[in-house]
Amino acid sequence: MAFLDHLPPLLGGLGLAALMAAIMSTASTLFVLAGFGLSRDLYENLLNEEISEKQRMRVSRIAQVLVGVVVAAVAIAQPAAIYWILVYAGAIFGVGWLPTVVAGLEWKRMNGRAALASMLVGVGSYIGITELVSSNMVSLPMSLDPLMVSFGASVASLIVVALRTQPTEYERQSFARVRNASASASTIQAVLARPHGLADLRREVRSVYTIAAVFLSLAVLIWEYLFVNLGL
Repeated sequence: MAFLDHLPPLLGGLGLAALMAAIMSTASTLFVLAGFGLSRDLYENLLNEEISEKQRMRVSRIAQVLVGVVVAAVAIAQPAAIYWILVYAGAIFGVGWLPTVVAGLEWKRMNGRAALASMLVGVGSYIGITELVSSNMVSLPMSLDPLMVSFGASVASLIVVALRTQPTEYERQSFARVRNASASASTIQAVLARPHGLADLRREVRSVYTIAAVFLSLAVLIWEYLFVNLGL
């Protein structure tokens, strides 16, 4: 509404284009993740055998179509439900995934049992507390969200289980491999190995800085105009 009603057509169009770009990039990434997850983690594990890359791609595309059909049906039937599904799924994603990923990258005692305990406790407590609060069976202190309680429970269960168990040799090797990996160093080496790699790298860096400066200037211009025009 701000872009449509309170900005000149040019700036409003730029703002809406940026908003749609963010939506489309996020949607495409989530569709790819959904398709890969269903084909690799579900379908292939149910078969209990490794499938070819062509079969995996076919299953991934079918899964993406199915997810798209379901989401489109929900959006048409109950548009507001998309927002609440996003809020609910985002919270579950945070309490079930974030502590595990951070601990897996930073703590050498992290192991699969601690990850499983953290996910189960975090997701289970969030669903349970949210349903109890929404049905008025329990009440939380002011400004305390079920997400905060569940996140604390998820982190606490992860720490307790990790301290009481030991990582396997495979988990130790995986942690050491991740800690010793440097994405920036490997990327730079790959670029420098190309003909004229250093010149290409410098050109890419200058291009990134230029694009960032242009879009930052546009963002400042649009939001300053909005603040002034809306009296904020």
